[in-house]
Amino acid sequence: MIPVDSDTLSLLLITENPSIISWVRKHLSDRFFLLKAETERDALEKTHSTKLDFILLDADFEESNPLALASKLRQ
Repeated sequence: MIPVDSDTLSLLLITENPSIISWVRKHLSDRFFLLKAETERDALEKTHSTKLDFILLDADFEESNPLALASKLRQ
């Protein structure tokens, strides 16, 4: 759920890589409300149910083809 503060930007992080998750939390959690998706299905559900300002998709996302997922996310 997005916080009530409308000045807070939301960021969906799509990865299953713990190193990336840790880095994003460390460096961006003070500026963004972070949401995480570790599966393609979860990512698509969150894009449909939540207003997002930014999406970061791991180029090495092993759950599915990142380019195909990016195309689905744009739709």
